[in-house]
Amino acid sequence: MSTKKEILKKIGFSENESKVYLSILHLGKVTAAKLSRLICLDKSSTYRATIHLEEMGLLIKHPKKRGTTYEASNVDVLRNIYDGKVIELETQGTQLSSLIDDLKKSQKKSKRSTYIVVERGIEALQFRMEESLKSKEKLIREQFRTDHRFFNNKQHVKFVINHAKRRIRAGVRLMQLEYFRDPKWHKFKDVMFDQKKYKKEIRILPEELNDRNSFRIWDDTINIVSYDDKNEFIVITIKDKFVIQLMKTMYDFIWRRSKASEIFYSNKEASFNIISSASSRLK
Repeated sequence: MSTKKEILKKIGFSENESKVYLSILHLGKVTAAKLSRLICLDKSSTYRATIHLEEMGLLIKHPKKRGTTYEASNVDVLRNIYDGKVIELETQGTQLSSLIDDLKKSQKKSKRSTYIVVERGIEALQFRMEESLKSKEKLIREQFRTDHRFFNNKQHVKFVINHAKRRIRAGVRLMQLEYFRDPKWHKFKDVMFDQKKYKKEIRILPEELNDRNSFRIWDDTINIVSYDDKNEFIVITIKDKFVIQLMKTMYDFIWRRSKASEIFYSNKEASFNIISSASSRLK
């Protein structure tokens, strides 16, 4: 839990200002000179802090012949300061967005934009999954293993199921290459069986392609989940228009040569229709 000083720092207070303000709140009316001695802060720093705090409306000044005293004003003023910071950040955000748009327009068309980041942990994986919901193509190509140990994490399993439901609401379809033919033990039975509801199509990968890696492709992004011999995993994200087009071409090539498993569908006819419609879109 954040301390009082840490909270004040987050809304713009300096270390000295936090120290002075909290001390005056505790002491009541006090001169800057006396306060300087009590909190072991040099006089010039104490005076600068009190002047700034007064300008912010946090201190009330009482001029006197024998020394000006300060007392804290209504602490609700802190809320006004916070609201002001929020407005300032929103304005800066708008200005930054405009700047980015202008820079994109002025950037040479031949300039190639490539982004690569390596992350670790379930949180990183979930963050990238959230990104995929914003797919402009409204399509995710996925090859994912469900026997990796992070699926033993109940909270992550719950996140994945919730993510599937939100994907439906976002209108994003899923093409999924699976490794397992028997879903009876599957942690995601509903998501796997009801493909019409979950806007997805499933095919079974050839055994030769059964390895330790998983990935998700959307728009100009590929998200790779890779494992080492100790089953530790890293999340590698690549954004590049030309590289991702290659990945999509390879995925579609494998998709057309993968088999549909009837156990995932309600009947053979439905299976045939799904395969046919998927193939026609990819040709």
